[in-house]
Amino acid sequence: REQDRYHSYSQIMLYNLDLNLAQAVPHTIRGREPAVSPQGDWIVYIELSGGRTHLCMIDLKGEGYRRILSPPLGLRLSYPEFISPNQIVVSQRLENGNENLMLLDLSVLPEAQTQSPLHKVSQPKYVTKNLLPQFQQVHFARWTPSGLLFTSTQNGVSNLYLSNPEMTMARPLTHLLTGAFVSDIDVHTKDLYITHMTAKGPQICRVAAVDLNPLSLQSTSQSTRLPQVATLFADRYPQKESPVPGSSSNLFTKESTTERKKEEGEEAQDYSPWSYLWPHYW
Repeated sequence: REQDRYHSYSQIMLYNLDLNLAQAVPHTIRGREPAVSPQGDWIVYIELSGGRTHLCMIDLKGEGYRRILSPPLGLRLSYPEFISPNQIVVSQRLENGNENLMLLDLSVLPEAQTQSPLHKVSQPKYVTKNLLPQFQQVHFARWTPSGLLFTSTQNGVSNLYLSNPEMTMARPLTHLLTGAFVSDIDVHTKDLYITHMTAKGPQICRVAAVDLNPLSLQSTSQSTRLPQVATLFADRYPQKESPVPGSSSNLFTKESTTERKKEEGEEAQDYSPWSYLWPHYW
């Protein structure tokens, strides 16, 4: 949201389908990545401040603001999601770059803070638990009736996985070489929508419910593991031997191009970078 020509910030917005109008939720400046509770009365979101991230809750009227979790510098939170009215899943990025899922149980509060759900507290000590520690770089958690959707680079590429309802194991839903990101399941048609990285950038793709393979959720079985893929594209393909000099397969090497230009009377010159290194003024 742009305040003026010098300041812009994010803010949680609600879109009224009846009035065809977008309205800002009060007291959610610098908020992003919201998720609505199952009853539709609370919003959990990420709040930014001074290089830090905070996990916050607020009701739809902009009242009852609660800061749930404030990790120290170096740790970042992203994409919270309600599992139940009293449980929230959030991604946590550690100082070493690893990212995992953390479950917060909001029903277990200290005695002095159980008097009212709207009671404002600075940062209560909620019970936390790491989810699916066997998966690497977990992002974009989304709760569905079938389980938890999330992405992981377990096989070297960001692919989409679906956990069992207990969130103890998961199976892959995609096998992509370029990456899957935010996803969701249509509650009516059961179709799966995925943000897929393509040659034209990220594209939203639909997978019909009939095409989803109902594999067993046995994470230890070999059939539910994706083959390992190298992170770098150059490492995914076997190295070819250098062609024999003078052969037709050597037409596009540096040496053959230079020899061809000499035969045609052209002068071979290295490309000069000064055209884009010198400053330009418009």
